[in-house]
Amino acid sequence: MSRPPGLLAWGVGALVLLVVVIAGFLGDGGKELSGTPNLPEAKPAGPVAHELEGVRMDGMDAKGAQYTVLAQRAAADTKGNLARLTGVNLKVSGKTGGIEAVAGQCELEAQKCVSLADGVELTWDQWRAELERADYFHDTSTIRSDSRVRIVRDIIEITGTGLAVDIESGVARIRNDVHATIGGRPN
Repeated sequence: MSRPPGLLAWGVGALVLLVVVIAGFLGDGGKELSGTPNLPEAKPAGPVAHELEGVRMDGMDAKGAQYTVLAQRAAADTKGNLARLTGVNLKVSGKTGGIEAVAGQCELEAQKCVSLADGVELTWDQWRAELERADYFHDTSTIRSDSRVRIVRDIIEITGTGLAVDIESGVARIRNDVHATIGGRPN
């Protein structure tokens, strides 16, 4: 049985391109990107070419805070751009503080932020915040959200809408509908 002319060459060419893109994207050993990466576009430039497991990205934001993004899975397009990540853990450490975010999924948005969604939990300085979605802006070293938020620490519970956390200072601000409960009684 013979193959149409060029089919074998096309298949080999596509395989070589995929290996080059993945090798160039993954770098050393396959799962770690180091340095100060430029965050790629949120949506793949083309069709998803490869699903990756165990992805790690390290870098520094505009205010000098170190960040690490870990994901259980990620999708990459044919140009090696990461887009959709699932099982995400984001750690940001500044000179005086730090924060950790855990989310079901995230999107990397061009040169500005990491958008976390699907049940986000933030922890910093013994505080824990639960919200549906949040964005980490590396140009301002802040995490912001417009969704409902619940923040707890020991016997204190604070709820509201909209959150902004300055990573360097650890100061969190809830913008609207703020309600506090201390020791089980609303205040």
